[in-house]
Amino acid sequence: MGAAFPIYNLVKGIAFSCNRYMTEHSMKNVRVLGISNETQAIRWDALLNPLELQFDTTSNGEVMATPGLVSNYDIIIIDTDNQQDAIELCKMLRPLHTGLILLLGTDSNEPHVLAAYAAGADDWIVKRPPNILLRAKINAWSKLIE
Repeated sequence: MGAAFPIYNLVKGIAFSCNRYMTEHSMKNVRVLGISNETQAIRWDALLNPLELQFDTTSNGEVMATPGLVSNYDIIIIDTDNQQDAIELCKMLRPLHTGLILLLGTDSNEPHVLAAYAAGADDWIVKRPPNILLRAKINAWSKLIE
């Protein structure tokens, strides 16, 4: 792994600290909506379940058909296979959602990241297993909301 190994251990340590904090301070009132496909929803459930959040998943199509659905959530995670679709979805949801929006992308291509922020995203994370960074980010935001 080379130079990336110490960074991975640092992120892993932060996630461990977040999980330890979570056992002492439950955040069951924080509502998170994951917008993705079914396969991602299963992965997210396993990843975010230890945080004891209220976590729901839905598809892009369902959100497009019922955009008001997002107003009941504190955090929205958008994870689509097409980065441009994710940016367009964020642009549509931002006026309807006052909470936090996190986009997951396949790379850190600067134009995509800048477009995501311009569309109203609060943050952008490159998705890659094991996504400890995603858990740490949601945990940190949950503490702000609570």
